[in-house]
Order: sequence, then structure tokens, then C-alpha cells
Amino acid sequence: MSKKKAQKRLDMEGDTSINLAFEIICFIFTRLPVKSLLRFQSVSKSWNVILVEQKFKKAHRDQSKALGCEKLMIQRNNGSFEFRDLEIGHSQLCLIEEQLFPLKRFQCGEILCSCDGLVLLKANNSDKGYVLWNPSTREYRILDSCPYLNNHDDGCPKACGLCYDSNLDDYKSDELKKLSLPEFIGVNGFFSLNTLKGRLNLYGGTYHDKELNIWIMEQDGWKWFMNVCNLPDICIKFVQDKKLLWCSENGEIIFHGQWNQQLIIYYPKRKQFVTVADISKDSMNTMALTCLDSSYFPGLNVKEEVTVPRLRDGARI
Repeated sequence: MSKKKAQKRLDMEGDTSINLAFEIICFIFTRLPVKSLLRFQSVSKSWNVILVEQKFKKAHRDQSKALGCEKLMIQRNNGSFEFRDLEIGHSQLCLIEEQLFPLKRFQCGEILCSCDGLVLLKANNSDKGYVLWNPSTREYRILDSCPYLNNHDDGCPKACGLCYDSNLDDYKSDELKKLSLPEFIGVNGFFSLNTLKGRLNLYGGTYHDKELNIWIMEQDGWKWFMNVCNLPDICIKFVQDKKLLWCSENGEIIFHGQWNQQLIIYYPKRKQFVTVADISKDSMNTMALTCLDSSYFPGLNVKEEVTVPRLRDGARI
């Protein structure tokens, strides 16, 4: 719907909508969490028209990225997913909600990757079942096949990623390519490859040091990001066990200890590590990653199935 038509509908619904300019309403909506937006769809027809538009959803996604509106996603062995608040001020990473994926074959599946609020899941004990999922809106799309499987004789790629292609204005999955060894990795260097702030990153250092460095891939190559000192163990052991999950605007870093299933935060100003949560309540194999709070979900293709759960009264959840 065009801006003029949307504004006209807003003006006509003076009894049920707050009579605000279209630009002001959109400005407010793009800064709200997805949970609020889903509730507001049932407030009035004019609000619903705005909120279901793909153009608005893209704007909300972009604003969420700019504001750093991410949450921690934890996969349990029983098939459920926990979502925790990533506000550093909430030192215990408070639980927001729990979800059970609606399709049983994906409930204990493998999380392959996440990008802009979209999560790619692989069915349990299968290399042919894949689903694209937005946990915030609970929309999902079953994929007929994984496009990069055809390039492998054994039918199983070693690793994959999900990324946004600005030329196509859409998301695509891709197999990770080989990268040349950066010059900053010396003979006794030990590093782990990950993603941070939507870009590839390397973190590590010399085997027996009690500090590590974080590097981020920019368009013109690797750029040094920050130093983490006073490691609780030597660098090689720390990097082998601790997965780098997230970095706040103030530079606080969250690591996931995969051996003891603890979440720890590094505070750069204090140069100190603090354990903030123990997530080992049911398993020693818990998976954790960060996920953007976004209302965007890619458009439909004919051969793909998308499901949008609804409440009994018709409002989306």
C-alpha cells in the first residue's frame, strides 16, 4: 500500500487509531520489539496494513540492526529453545520466553547459522530436511533442498552460512570458502573463526599467553578490533572451549563455555571476566547463538511452504 493510501486509511479510522502522521507512526513502529508489533496488528486495519508490508518489515529489520536489538538463543536437548535478554545491565541475562518448534522432525535438529533474525535449521539425523525460521514472528519456510548439497559427492557440506545479498535483495545460503592465512597469525598462533557484528571474525593469540585479540573482516581485509586480557586459562585452552557470541556497543563480550555450559562476560574497562549464567540444566551439549529481533521474513516462492501461527482470535503470535 502506498503512503497516501495508508495515510488516508489512518485519517478515516479516527475512532480506532491515534490520528498521527504516517511518518511518525512508522518511526515509532520501527523501534518497537516484534512482540509488540504482532499485538498491534489487531488494533486497527490501518495499523495492520502498515505492519504486514514487506517494505516496513525491511525497515524494522534495518533499524533493529542499527540499535543492536539482539537476543540470546539457546537450544535444549529436549527440542525447546530459550531466548534471553542481551542487555548487559541485566547481569543474569534474564529469560524472555521459551519456544518449541512446531514441526517435530526439526525440534532436536541442528542450528546451522543465523542472519538478521533468520535461523537455518537442519532436520535431526537428516541431510535433506531444512527449514528457514524467524523465531520472533514464528514464521518458517520448509526448503525443498539445500542448494550447496549438489556440489558434494558425500551429500554433506563441512560448513555453511546464511547471508543477505543486496544485489538480489534476498537471503541465500552458501558454503564457506577457503581463506588465506592472515599475516597476524604467527607460527605459535591459535585462532577460531566466527561471526561478530554481522561479519567474519577471528579471535585468538599465542598458545600460552593469557590474552587474545579479536580481528574483524572488513571490505579491505582484516582489521584489529580489540584485546581481551586476564584470560582465566592459557589462550589455546580458552579458545578451544569458549565460543565468542556477542559484543555490546560498550565493548562487553559474551563467551559461551562449551565444557561447563556457562555464559561469561568480559568487561574491557575492568579487564575482568564474570560468570552470568549456568545453562547446563539438562545437557552438556547446549547450543547457543545470538538472533536479531526482526519482523522481516523473505517473500514466498511457489515450491516453498510458509507457516504463520495464529491465536484463536485470529491475531498472530
